[in-house]
Amino acid sequence: MAVERRKIISALVLMAMAVPLVISSRRSGFDRWSSSENFHEEGDRLYVLANSVRTLEASCEQYPYFDFPFCPAGETINYAKKSLKQVLAGDCHAVTKYELKFREDANDKILCDKSLRKDDVEKFKDAIRRNFVYEMAYNNFTLRESVGFIDDDGSSRTQPRYFLVPSIDFHVHYSENQVTEMYISGNPHFNVDITEAADIKVNFSYSVYWYGTEVDGDTSLPLNKTLHEKDHRPKNDDDHKWMSALMIWANVTLLWVGLILIVTLPYLMKYLMRCSNREGGHSKCPQYIRGDTCICPKYTSLLGAILGNGIQLLISICIFFILAYRGFLHPCDLESLCSVILRTYCFTSVVAGYKATSFHGQFTPVGWKECTFQAGTVYFIPALTTAVIANGLVITRSGMSAVPELGIICENLVVWGLVTVVLVSLGGTLAHCFRTESEAPCTTRRLPRDIPLESWYMKTPAQMLFGALLPSIAMFPEMDNIYASLWHFKICGAFHLMLTSFIVVITLTVVVAIVTTSYQFAKHDHQWWWRSVLCGGSPAIFMFVYGIYFFSRVPNVGDATLLRFLGYNACISYAFFLILGTTGFYASYFVFHSTYPQEKHE
Repeated sequence: MAVERRKIISALVLMAMAVPLVISSRRSGFDRWSSSENFHEEGDRLYVLANSVRTLEASCEQYPYFDFPFCPAGETINYAKKSLKQVLAGDCHAVTKYELKFREDANDKILCDKSLRKDDVEKFKDAIRRNFVYEMAYNNFTLRESVGFIDDDGSSRTQPRYFLVPSIDFHVHYSENQVTEMYISGNPHFNVDITEAADIKVNFSYSVYWYGTEVDGDTSLPLNKTLHEKDHRPKNDDDHKWMSALMIWANVTLLWVGLILIVTLPYLMKYLMRCSNREGGHSKCPQYIRGDTCICPKYTSLLGAILGNGIQLLISICIFFILAYRGFLHPCDLESLCSVILRTYCFTSVVAGYKATSFHGQFTPVGWKECTFQAGTVYFIPALTTAVIANGLVITRSGMSAVPELGIICENLVVWGLVTVVLVSLGGTLAHCFRTESEAPCTTRRLPRDIPLESWYMKTPAQMLFGALLPSIAMFPEMDNIYASLWHFKICGAFHLMLTSFIVVITLTVVVAIVTTSYQFAKHDHQWWWRSVLCGGSPAIFMFVYGIYFFSRVPNVGDATLLRFLGYNACISYAFFLILGTTGFYASYFVFHSTYPQEKHE
């Protein structure tokens, strides 16, 4: 039996090691459209990638390029790994049919003949009305041009005239065999009047002009800069900006941690001392539990509150995925998004109250009201405190207009906060009324078994490191894309990426929990209750740290945005700590029941 168990554990370890390598290998290569190929021979094709359509006034509002009735895409490519700048610019890259040949001019080449239906024309008119521009990319150059323009000369016409710009000119500067600059401009000779919303045929065309230039160390443009948007800032400006941002992060972090400790530390100290005194006087476990395999967890009410909130937040995440798939979540509509999040949290709070009190009631009927109180506050109070601090500092620095969703948040907190209290209390009351004793399997012994001293790799910090390592390795190649999706920089494939990443992290957390707990039981160490939660939730610590690293590299971000991101990043990471910790606990609980089958007790 022991040999078979070791084989199973070895197989799980190999699986856990192989999964991150397989996932990471998908992102390891570059294809022939990669930006690493910067040198060309005369006549080589330069592949122009379509990206997105957006409004410059509201960077959040952007759509994939081919959601609009432009010419269809060219050949399909396999995506290479992108830099952070490319991710932030939008990663809807698809090859277009534009054929740019190195150092070969082209005049008025037809890209495609497109028959636009009435609804296509209306879509273009709406884009023109909202000042949309479309973006394409070649290497590190962003090519940007307006979809069209409105001709309103102020005469007595009943309506302005809408013009689509279907023809563009590529202006390419090169030095020897390397492209040094590229930008595009609309060709006014081929503008099409689409004022009348009717079916129309449009010829999309393009021209290419090449200009030889001398080698200049500063001719290349950074991503998201066109020829007319060169950055002339002194080099040391970035250093000053980084130091200023670092000081802001440090001060806000100290303030945030300090206030949370002021709010929660007095209660936690009293709670821990009270539980320690109780456990010193008499056992809180059912009377039949005698064996060393049945060591009861400490602080069962707090542990139950964590598990209840973890299940609640897991259900909420699943609801968010369903709503996003059905198109009911709109990241740019902050008021609607905040309303959905708060209401979902409210209606699922009954699960937290029920599960927390039910778990605590398996060990003792005493203190169930306090357990219900903890279930309602273990996530809500830290998250609310963090949001208040972050948004309060933003309002102090930039005014109320910097937090447009503040009104709807306050309204939902007042209305649905009371409903949340009622639902948590209801869940706790139901769990107490239908309480069952613990079904922890155990064997009885006259004397407890001596547990050997733990090796360093068996201690909780080392297992937390191991628990965070494998999911972190698996997710590391995609972390920029994950955070870009969370903050709506990424618009193509965001749902698929978030869903698959979430499933992979949950799966790896289960595998790691099974491996570590099985090895722990093989060493006759049965203090697994709290350790499984801490080890399971440890990837969230990596997520929080990487979030700070991610946003520190985002260009042109004001102090207000940094403050809000720090707060919301902490709330999201803490939520994932509870979700993954709960996942790790129940995976370990499964191992516990599998290793020590239920026995009858006299």
